[in-house]
Amino acid sequence: MTDFKRRQAAEDVLVKHVETGKVLTIPRATLRAAPDKYQTIHNKFVEPTALEVARAITLAPQTTWKAPNLDAERAEFERAEKLLDTPADALLDAARNAPTVPLSDAMWSAMENTDSWGTNTVEKAIEYARLYDKDIRDLILGLGGSMETPMVVRRPDGGLMLVGGNTRLMTFRAFGLRPKVLLIPLPVNFSLCGSRSTMSKNPAAEFKHALLVRNVVARFVSAATIHDIETVKGVAKKIDPKIKVTLEKGEIVLRAGKVEERYDTPEEAIAGLRASW
Repeated sequence: MTDFKRRQAAEDVLVKHVETGKVLTIPRATLRAAPDKYQTIHNKFVEPTALEVARAITLAPQTTWKAPNLDAERAEFERAEKLLDTPADALLDAARNAPTVPLSDAMWSAMENTDSWGTNTVEKAIEYARLYDKDIRDLILGLGGSMETPMVVRRPDGGLMLVGGNTRLMTFRAFGLRPKVLLIPLPVNFSLCGSRSTMSKNPAAEFKHALLVRNVVARFVSAATIHDIETVKGVAKKIDPKIKVTLEKGEIVLRAGKVEERYDTPEEAIAGLRASW
């Protein structure tokens, strides 16, 4: 069982006992072990009609992506802070400057904390949405419009973990489409583990200092190089000579007319070129 499924199994779910009629809150694992004894009471899940799904398949490729409302997503970062050993505030700060990138197959298939890569049919996406009590119908009805990007954290070792947006990813995977994600570099030196005796008397000042150090170090450790730019330029020239490739503050920037995309690594930039241009 994946870590994602373990956490989902540990979550409580609202049910009605079939024999007694009592409404109870039980662990999802208990429901799975005895599905005949309980009737799930869904608060959010609504199943889309076949006509709504058919319409969404037609409109989905027109979907545009916008930055998520990070303040509204604070709870997601608070849930992730223990898994990433990083304070939610540090994750949120990193997210505010994070680039939006196309989600390549290599990234998607290796991502943790999501079942989306294996969700290759609409039926399976609906099944998971029912299991996790997510309103997939509302999401499907919104396809073709503007949608907030899922949020993914990239650790220093290159590992990826989804913070929020599993239902969106499941839906796009089921429709055979490539979504974009907010790719958040994991802040360094923000471990939650540490003795109280070593903590600063002014944690706010310490946090700001650590943040400044992190940003300075990141420019030297994680920044793209001139060599990277030349590699990306070669690929861009083959795809469309009008695409301009520049290096700005350690990020690889692709521009063509009014379209602009930013990437941290040449691999992501090349994947973005092949997926979006």
